[in-house]
Amino acid sequence: MATRVRFSRKQLKQPDQFLSTSDKILHFIEDYSRLVLVGIGGLAVLILAVWAYQSSVQAKELEGEALLFEIQTIKDGAKNKKWSEIVPQMEKKIAELDEGPQKQRARFMVADSYFQSGRLDESLAAYSEIIERESPGSLAHGLSKLGLAKNLHGQKKYGEAVAQYRYLLENNTSLPLLYVYLDLARCYEENSDVKNALLVLREAETKFPQHIELSKVVENIKRLQAQA
Repeated sequence: MATRVRFSRKQLKQPDQFLSTSDKILHFIEDYSRLVLVGIGGLAVLILAVWAYQSSVQAKELEGEALLFEIQTIKDGAKNKKWSEIVPQMEKKIAELDEGPQKQRARFMVADSYFQSGRLDESLAAYSEIIERESPGSLAHGLSKLGLAKNLHGQKKYGEAVAQYRYLLENNTSLPLLYVYLDLARCYEENSDVKNALLVLREAETKFPQHIELSKVVENIKRLQAQA
């Protein structure tokens, strides 16, 4: 036989809990409807602002990459034109870039172009500017240090060039270091310091026993040993 549940008169007069909660929510919305609408509107404006900012940043990045491509294209065309014509064209394009990583990459292209065209003083100044702007350990800083070393090397400032090459080897840069060793050895050799050139090459041989270009190191060691 089913059990009948009896409710007291007091229990029947109590409001239903679900209806009570719903009423409270409705009353809250009615009382604070203006505040709620303002909050929703503010959130919508914030979302639109974030979206607009991201779109603007992406557009700037794409524009910057397009300019970098134009600068690289101008640089690649140097074999058919004089560097004195090429560099001003590159500089004009760089002026259109905003400050940031893309402009730094473009500055490096120009510094390299100065070096290749034999304008070593301008190349030195350009590399030095990038080094000052970039944090140590960054790829741009390392590449500019290498460019500076090659520049000093090209000017036969061997002591200063050696210091820059040594910096790259001692600070664990992300550059392919075997080639830095080869450059340093050649710098010593050109400065008539065969002993240190051999020491550098033997160190490279020990550090990079499996390198694909190890044969260059071995060949240079044999050549210098024959001179010693």
